[in-house]
Amino acid sequence: MSEPSPIPPSNPESSDVRKPDHPRFATEGFRFGRSGYLFVCLLAALTHYNLHRFRTPAEISLVPSTVATTLYDSLFHWVPGASGDTSGILGSRIHFYTLPVFAVGILATVGRLRDIGIALPWGLLLLIPGVRLIVLLLLGIVPTSIHAKKSLSEFGSLSRQPLGLLPKSPWGCALTVVLISACIGVSFTAISTEVFGDYGWALFAATPFLLGLFSTTLYGWQHGLRRWDAVRLSMMTVILSGILLFGLAVEGIICLVMAAPIASALAILGGLTGQALLVATGRTRDPKVMCVALFSIPLLWVTEQNRSESAPEFTVSSSVLIAAPAERIWPLIVDVDELPRAQSLWAKVNIATFHRAWTSGVGKGATRVCEFHTGVAQETVEVWDPPRRLELRVDSTPVPMEEWTPYRHLHPRHLDGYYQVNHASFELTPVPSGTLLRGTTRFQHGLWPAEYWGWWCTPVVRNLQLRVLSETKLRAEALSKP
Repeated sequence: MSEPSPIPPSNPESSDVRKPDHPRFATEGFRFGRSGYLFVCLLAALTHYNLHRFRTPAEISLVPSTVATTLYDSLFHWVPGASGDTSGILGSRIHFYTLPVFAVGILATVGRLRDIGIALPWGLLLLIPGVRLIVLLLLGIVPTSIHAKKSLSEFGSLSRQPLGLLPKSPWGCALTVVLISACIGVSFTAISTEVFGDYGWALFAATPFLLGLFSTTLYGWQHGLRRWDAVRLSMMTVILSGILLFGLAVEGIICLVMAAPIASALAILGGLTGQALLVATGRTRDPKVMCVALFSIPLLWVTEQNRSESAPEFTVSSSVLIAAPAERIWPLIVDVDELPRAQSLWAKVNIATFHRAWTSGVGKGATRVCEFHTGVAQETVEVWDPPRRLELRVDSTPVPMEEWTPYRHLHPRHLDGYYQVNHASFELTPVPSGTLLRGTTRFQHGLWPAEYWGWWCTPVVRNLQLRVLSETKLRAEALSKP
């Protein structure tokens, strides 16, 4: 890690005095101190709670439930105070009574950012669910910008105080800080998944953000660092955390790879936030900043247990054109003979691979069993319209994957009950050149951010559909040949 050059003593009458490296507007104009900001946040929270409580008469007596719902809506929606069936940007709906509270919060945050002395765009972090709580707590305890209180010479001398608990060399300090942060990350991950069964915003957004913030701040208290140093520290922390999670048999490598993009992005944001706060405060050591940030994660675990919306349902459809009549295709989808060995990437990384299916009975209420290499799915026929439409309610879903790991019995909690297929259907439409066969699957998962994990699940489901439909096409066309 490279240290910045020492800051020269300031001379108020000299024209070459080094200026603070933050925008001028950050310390001028409307400002909010710590106590004022905390008071406004508390007042906004109480107002939001009471407005939510009295929105309908039925909610007046449900005080504990309303508190939990208000906390969840405030911390885990893209827009504070919004609610909806999903946590997505487009899935949330904003109640009109929350708009004044939201506006007051924005105004207070702008004033607080100016008082701290960092650029206003950092306030956008409040839009990230889970991370919002960490940022709110930091804004409530970080002191007024040192540039507004101290001369530049005082800032320079203050930034050179060593921290005795860490190695003095930059690389030794960096490695120590990364190891400490990674151990915290592994501990938080294990508690979140094994104790709370939580695979949500607290785990995939707030925890990586905290690790980047923690490692950058701890290193910055002893050594100067630039933005690129903050990025490197954050990435080193994420990588080491992943290695420890894999080595300690907490997670398999496939799930870690899937979580890496969002974890890396949030960790980098946390690291850059720490670097910005270090510049604004002159690297003043304030242990309560880190203590409050660490305490926010357990609070998020508890709050996220009161999730007020159900997991969103995703729909995936695929189709193939088959040069065969629908009557020839219908029996091939009711009972699917053993498929050839899958050669796709998903099959090679042990994602559940479909083998065959068979149906017991005829008509509505008949049962269908789909066999995967990880187990079987039990289905019930809801629509039986030969040879046009077959609709199935999926009653049970097998384990979605087998982890890539050297440990024989590794079975993370998210493999049981978090991914659920709800409905499947086949539609056969006659066309001039044959039959258009369309397969549709509706599924849910209990992982958040829902859209992020939906992006991973959707191509897996589509690959499965196309494999079944393509094999059906080959078999139907082979049967139609004279």
